[in-house]
Amino acid sequence: MIPQLEGLTNETIPIKLKTTLKRSVCRVEIVRWDSLEDIRYELFNRLNTGASPLSDQEIRNCIFRAYPVDLNRVLRDVAKVPEFNELISLSEAKKEQMFLEELTLRFFAFRHLKGEFKTTVPQYLTEFMKEVSKGDSALDLEAEKAYFVELIHLLVKEYGSKIFRPKGNFALHIFDSIAYALPKRFANIAGNEKVIFSCIRKLLEDDTYLSIGTSTFSNARIRNRMNRASEIFNGA
Repeated sequence: MIPQLEGLTNETIPIKLKTTLKRSVCRVEIVRWDSLEDIRYELFNRLNTGASPLSDQEIRNCIFRAYPVDLNRVLRDVAKVPEFNELISLSEAKKEQMFLEELTLRFFAFRHLKGEFKTTVPQYLTEFMKEVSKGDSALDLEAEKAYFVELIHLLVKEYGSKIFRPKGNFALHIFDSIAYALPKRFANIAGNEKVIFSCIRKLLEDDTYLSIGTSTFSNARIRNRMNRASEIFNGA
């Protein structure tokens, strides 16, 4: 409330201010259930400026509902796996922002990434989720889920939460690199455990990989890390 306007009515408000209000434009956006996803996503982003802004994954969770393929459900199911929570070891605040769901989406998306990024990572994840949710992808979500959960059990048993926290904070770049390179080299987890551990050890000790840096915003660095990870895993 502006103190100077308190108690004023339409009859007593200054003429200049009344004229300004009359000439002001109020834009109205009508979003229907069948509005394009891009329009709905853009509107959520524009509204997402309050005291508690939504994370990218929270917005995706809102946008991609009531679609032919319920990818949201699969992401939530994986996020509830106790071993996944132990492996990633997040604060309650990060869990509420659906970071575990986003990590699951990242794993699915990077596992099937081919070629170069044409957009930013958040945009790529959104496009991937849209394609899968609309049924435009031949992805077998139950098989994807089973593979990821099996890998989670393997990693948490061998490393605990240390694998993604070599310096304390969660290392998203390591998660992304493994999500991209490991599934392309190993179609099955069972029977390849020792080789997988060897590849991960080489990756975390590789001078070339470490020299690329940890930025998760630079597409060039992300791509270079993924390529180096692939070289290490494919060389096993």
